[in-house]
Order: sequence, then structure tokens, then C-alpha cells
Amino acid sequence: MVPLLVLALTAACGTASTSHRPSSGVTPASTDTPAVATPSPSTVASAGATASSVATAESFSCRLPIVINTGPTSVPGFISFPSGSYAADPGGSIKSKGFGLAYDRGYKRWLPVDWRHVSDDGTQYAYVTYSDTVPSPGAYSVIHIVNVATGADRVVTRSGQYVINDYAGIGVYLSAWIPGRDGPGPQIGWVLDPSTGGVRELPGGQKYGYWVGSGAGWRTDYNPADPTVHQGMTGPNRLTRVDLASGTEATWLYREGADWVQVLGVDKEGHPIVSSGTGQAVAVLLLTDATHRSQLFSATGFMNGAISDSHGIWFNNESATYLYTASSGLREVASTGGQIAGGCH
Repeated sequence: MVPLLVLALTAACGTASTSHRPSSGVTPASTDTPAVATPSPSTVASAGATASSVATAESFSCRLPIVINTGPTSVPGFISFPSGSYAADPGGSIKSKGFGLAYDRGYKRWLPVDWRHVSDDGTQYAYVTYSDTVPSPGAYSVIHIVNVATGADRVVTRSGQYVINDYAGIGVYLSAWIPGRDGPGPQIGWVLDPSTGGVRELPGGQKYGYWVGSGAGWRTDYNPADPTVHQGMTGPNRLTRVDLASGTEATWLYREGADWVQVLGVDKEGHPIVSSGTGQAVAVLLLTDATHRSQLFSATGFMNGAISDSHGIWFNNESATYLYTASSGLREVASTGGQIAGGCH
């Protein structure tokens, strides 16, 4: 889904992906930087900036939907910008039909799915149930499309053994259902037409990663030609764009020696926002094509994910929420963390 946010959020919702937390070292970098180069730090903005300092830098106000996870329960609410105050929303006390919640600003209601399972226009969302708890001969997926305005729940297919990864453009992107798997599951390999319920295998099969944006799947993996000797398990160090129409692959980022490369989300145009780390040193980049990128900031630690809207790109971890703009860099806007559930409106 390419929404209003980083993830490229739409007119509707939003939540993020998984990572961790930034430090006080933040460095906006120049755009159109060759992909083989690492932008050097320019100005440094503290990720610990107070909400009041952000208020003087930005001239808008809005509410950012966020879900705070407290053990087995999730508490949805809003962070008010620029004050940075948080208030729980009793109207969001709903049970998720999968993982996470989304806030649909068009209909002013919480939805029981992650924002990536909501259509770009916010009018419907997808979720899946199963005919059995374990894949076996005869077991199948039951995929539902729900109309947000009316609540009408329509089963569009009872076939295959699928997991929903993304609802982007006119398709719902699926990977294989393998419960109990330790580690990342199979990658996106099919697309469902939400109007007809038809499921089509993508060219080349299950090789499209876990994110869809700008006409492509975004896959992270390990480049075996990397000469670095790692202690223990090695994470992905490469990002590949896989064209949804043709299956053609192109490397957009390779970080020799990196411990990991991870997609945090996509911007409003569907370009990937990526974190790359070695130890606790993290760089967050926006890739606009295979040869150009902008380093948004550097930090220590990890981010949970990113969502992009008209104000900038929102990042968070479990203890704070941040806003990145080209003019101000990365600034802490609230001492509340969790999972962002949509754009700030």
C-alpha cells in the first residue's frame, strides 16, 4: 500500500514495521547521492529534542494515531502535535483480526488490521482466516474484504494457503501460510484481485520480499560475495527491487560489512525507506532509484518503522516518536512510543 506515509500512507491509516531506537546523532544528507557513496554528516539535530523545540520549528498541528503495546494488550490513542501529549482513545478498543490496528481518518474510526492491509483510498481492508489451524491437504485460506463505510464483510476466495502481506494499488499481495515457522516466512508470490477474488502467481514466484511500493516488491537478502567475516548469524545486507509486472530484479542497495539492511516503509511515491546497521551504528536512507539515495539521519540503535505524510516522515521506537523533515532533520516530538497507526491529521 502506498499511503500518505512512509510507508506511503494513503488517505487512511498507518502502522510500521520492526526495528528499534535512534540516538542523539542525526544527520540530514544531500539528495542524488551515488549509491556507492555514503553521505557525510552535515548538521546534527538531537533526537532528544523537546516537543516545544519542534513546535517553534513547525507551523502545523495534528494528531498522530499510535498503538501502545503493554504486554498482552494494545492501547490505541493519539499524540497531539506539536504539544507531544498522548491520550488513549476508548473508541479504539477493538480486537485485531491479525496483527496491529490502523486508524482510518476518512471514516474517523479504528480498523482491526495493520495499516498495510488497508486499501490506498481507505475504503476497505483485507484479512484472512483459515479452515484449519495447520496447513494440510484440504485446508485453505478464507480471505475477506471489508467495506469500511458499511462494515459489509465479503469472502472473496476460499483457496490456497496464504498470508496477507500488503494491500497496494488494486491488489492484495500474498505469501505462503506456514504456521510455527521460526524466522521470516516465505516471500510475496501472489496477488489477489479484491473485486473478483482471483489469485494470480507473480512472475518468478516467491521472490518479492515483504513490502510493495512503486510497482515493485522490495526484498532484502544476504549477498554471499560479501567478504566480511561475521560472528554468529548474518543478516541481509542488500535490497533488491523486483518488478511486479515482469519479475525483473535490480539491486538498489548493497552495504558491504553491514549486520543488516531493513525496509522500514515507503514514502508517498513508493520509494523504500531503509535502515542499515553495523553494531549499534545505524543509517536511515531514502532510495529514489538504483543509483541515488538520501541519508536522512544516522543514529545508534533501531527504529520500529516509518510512515510518511504531507508533514514529513514519522519514526518511532518503544519509548519515543520522531518527525523527520528536510529542513529540520530528525526531532523527538513525544516521549511516547509504540506503533504508528496512520498519518498525522
